[in-house]
Parts: sequence; C-alpha cells; structure tokens
Amino acid sequence: MSANLALKTLVQERLTAAAEEIFALFETTIAEFEEELRRSKEENQKKQELLEAVLNPSVVLVRESVQIQPTSPGAGLNPGLNQDLETPQTQIKEEPEEPRVKQEEEQRSAEIRKWPMVNQCIGHSVNHLQRAH
Repeated sequence: MSANLALKTLVQERLTAAAEEIFALFETTIAEFEEELRRSKEENQKKQELLEAVLNPSVVLVRESVQIQPTSPGAGLNPGLNQDLETPQTQIKEEPEEPRVKQEEEQRSAEIRKWPMVNQCIGHSVNHLQRAH
C-alpha cells in the first residue's frame, strides 16, 4: 500500500503544481487584457475629443491689447457747434495672433490628418451640408 500512497502523493503534488502554474498564467493574461483595455479607452477618448473638435469647432481669439482712438468728423471746428450731430468713430488696432494659437491650430490639423476615417466623415458631412443648401 505504501507504493499506492506514494503514487497518489506524487500525482497530487504534480496536479497542484500544474494548477498553480495555470492560475499564474491566467492572472498574467487578465492583467495584460486589462492594460490593453485601458489603452484602448484612452485612445478612444482622444479620438472622441478630436471628432468633437472637428464637428463642433470653436474659435478662440486672443488679444493682448486693444487701443481705441476716437476720431470725429469735425475735429477742427468750433466745439460748441453741432455737438449733438457728431458721431464718434473708433479705430481698433488689433495685435497679431500669438504663435501659440497658430501652433495649436496646426497641431489639431496634423492630428486630424492622421485619422483617415475622420477625414472621410468630415468630407461626407460637408458634402451633405452643401447638398442640403
């Protein structure tokens, strides 16, 4: 009987070792799948943000300073005459756009060009809108 007991113990040890190895591989596989899922979600979020930026564009104008210089049509005339008739006009001097804004626009355009499916959707939407009008 001791031979049977030794064989039974040996088989049990081998089965336990095999089961532990299978569980370790299973845990590793699950961890890899979870990491892949996380990366996919991040990539989908970025694509969603790009798509929203394309479908709902927003223009942000940044002005560092605005100078208003009033001018009046009768600047050399007597100030007491026709004061009610004068309408002041203003001239607005706009500063050039900051390089940061241009860089952001170029970066968005480059990112959009990377995704051919987005370009196809945009082209389809523009064609559809043109046909509608």
